[in-house]
Amino acid sequence: MNKIAANTIAVISACESKYALLGDDAGVDCKAQEFPESADKEKENGHLQDDTDMSDTDHVVSGSITPRLQEDFFDKSNVYRKKDRLLNGKHKRSRVDKDELEMVKPKREIEFGDVQLLRHLMERIAKPYNNLQDVLDRSVDVLSTCISYAYGVPRLPSGARIPKGMIVEEVDIYIESLQQALDDFDTDSSSALEGAAIFQARKDLVPDVMPREEIFLISSFLLNLRQVASHTMEMLKLSRLLVERHQLRRGRRRIYPPHINWQKWLYTGGDEDERLPANGRQAARQGTADDPDDEQETTTAKSQETLVMEPKEGDIEQGIHESGVRKEKSRRPRRLPKEKLDSLGSTPGKPPLMLRVRGSMADIVEWIQTSEDALYAFKLVIAVYLVTWPAFITTWNTWYCLNRGLWAALQLVLITEVAIGTSIMTFFVRAIGTSLGCIWGWAAYEARNGNEIVCAAMICVGLIPATYVQLGTKYRKAGIVAIVSMCVVALSTELKTVPGTATENFLKRLIAFMIGGVVAVVVQVILLPVKARTRLVDALAACLSQITAMERCVAFGIEDEINLDVYSLQVFQHFERASGKAKTALSAAETFLPFCSNEPRIKGPFKGLALIYGEIIFLLHQIVDRMDNMLHLRTAYGSGPLEQHNVQIYPYRRYVAAAVTLILFAVHEALTMKLALPQFLPSARLANLRLINRVREVAHDAVQRSESHGDDGDETGPAHQLAVRRKYVSWNAAAAAQSEILEYLEELIDLTKLLVGANEFRSGMLT
Repeated sequence: MNKIAANTIAVISACESKYALLGDDAGVDCKAQEFPESADKEKENGHLQDDTDMSDTDHVVSGSITPRLQEDFFDKSNVYRKKDRLLNGKHKRSRVDKDELEMVKPKREIEFGDVQLLRHLMERIAKPYNNLQDVLDRSVDVLSTCISYAYGVPRLPSGARIPKGMIVEEVDIYIESLQQALDDFDTDSSSALEGAAIFQARKDLVPDVMPREEIFLISSFLLNLRQVASHTMEMLKLSRLLVERHQLRRGRRRIYPPHINWQKWLYTGGDEDERLPANGRQAARQGTADDPDDEQETTTAKSQETLVMEPKEGDIEQGIHESGVRKEKSRRPRRLPKEKLDSLGSTPGKPPLMLRVRGSMADIVEWIQTSEDALYAFKLVIAVYLVTWPAFITTWNTWYCLNRGLWAALQLVLITEVAIGTSIMTFFVRAIGTSLGCIWGWAAYEARNGNEIVCAAMICVGLIPATYVQLGTKYRKAGIVAIVSMCVVALSTELKTVPGTATENFLKRLIAFMIGGVVAVVVQVILLPVKARTRLVDALAACLSQITAMERCVAFGIEDEINLDVYSLQVFQHFERASGKAKTALSAAETFLPFCSNEPRIKGPFKGLALIYGEIIFLLHQIVDRMDNMLHLRTAYGSGPLEQHNVQIYPYRRYVAAAVTLILFAVHEALTMKLALPQFLPSARLANLRLINRVREVAHDAVQRSESHGDDGDETGPAHQLAVRRKYVSWNAAAAAQSEILEYLEELIDLTKLLVGANEFRSGMLT
């Protein structure tokens, strides 16, 4: 399901790119392709008169200026409109912030593409796409029916009842139908890409189906759609096994014991909404933990671990694992002479005892310095001592016990969280619950001067809203402390377990809570404060580091003058590990972002910065998804230019990788060190355009060499045959994802400038 979701996101991204180039007219054209008769009727009725008028005006404008200048003209007018909206004081501040973020987005490369070529390609792939989509829809319906039938679900998602019986051979027919549709889709889509050369040949142009933005867009859409259909067919085969096993049991139901992760069950509770979730822990935030969503896939893959070979030093890819090998070699302890070992009382197979003791002590000291658990325990001990020190004085011990000073220590422990924002939020929630509970408990006792029946009735009435808050809202702690406080104040006074009147017990409970809560918040703010904003930046920095590691995997082979093996298992494993850690770090960043608004801040509210950080998290999610899509398509279908022509293009790939790495490093340092970005950063988009042009040149040279050998005399034959090969289509789809990544990086730079600024010249020749 994760793979299908990733491919679906890629298909949606391709549709967004199509809309960026074609605009609102794309829907009319698609409708005309699918329903030509209805489109003609609408034109006759005048419903499309506005579109025709617009096309006439476009024709007039295009005759005076070039299409690119025309696009720039409309873009500038849109910018002016946005600035006018920003200057309008009637809009709220949040709306202004969102408009400013919209203005940060850069121009997309696809917007400068050839509209006519893309329309022609869309017309060519419309029929194979519709055929595959129809079969895919039926396959999904059969898949949901099989799963519902196997697990006894009474109704389908459509609302219909499940069939009483299913024939396995019928499922096989649907599997074969989907397989045949995939084969037809491959053939028809290849013919569609070949038609681009014929289209340009009619216009007396040089046939051009080599790498370009329109080809990238169509290739990405076709391959990701094919991946969705392929994964659906695999799921359909698995559902057939479920139906077969269900029929072997002859419809008898069984009770399966639940599989409970007892360790996770013991460590978690029902108050995750008010405290820091597990996603914000140190391992997840620093990127040292894997993606939790991949635990099930890891469990199912344990049976195949024996097939995975460990990497050897001789097979390690350049630029990825070589540095790690050097580090491992440098960490090996130096072997001491035999005389020295004998003098230290150690055997040749083990290090000396003194070295082992020193190493263990060093590990303990380093753990204390870097462990957040030790820091939290230290602050908690100091805070508890501040509210319990009167109990250690002999003359004050009785007074401390009679006034229930331990209540303050208990409340302090319950309020102290790992960050300032969570502690303040918990303090306010418990303060409201404790105050209302104490007031209701005091009122329950004072209603009839301690009458037991009235007191019990009042407590029962108060339990109803408190229980609703506990069970029906996210403020569970407020409901719990309200129930406990009303019972403590009323029953302790009724049963005389605490000396004093109801008013005195009410004040003891409330004052003890306030003392414990205030001390907890003050210690959190003053003594080694832990800010959610700092944790948020740490998580983003860890994600950027893991994305850099992913980029090294995507760009491997940029130092070797050899063709690459794109199916390398070592590179794929390293990439998957870095991808999982990046997703975990982003999950930690999303966890800390809401808590940042609850913290006190001298510079003002965090609302405006929350929008920027939220946009940064979204961009990093998109970058990780696009890189995942790039490598998965490469490992599934190969990559023609990398496998055959890496010797000619590896310097250009190096420029792209260097630009991406420098941008990620600059953003990482800007966020962590709060340094302004430099005036100039390398243009990754320009380096990518140079790479694309180089691939076009290499492909044309290969075509000319094939023509010189007399492989095909047709002018368009070798060119389009080379372009529509699966491996070249895969590279085109990966190039589409690469272009989107570079656009996201440019937007990431602009968002970082809003946070830390930039060392830019305001006037002169260097502006």
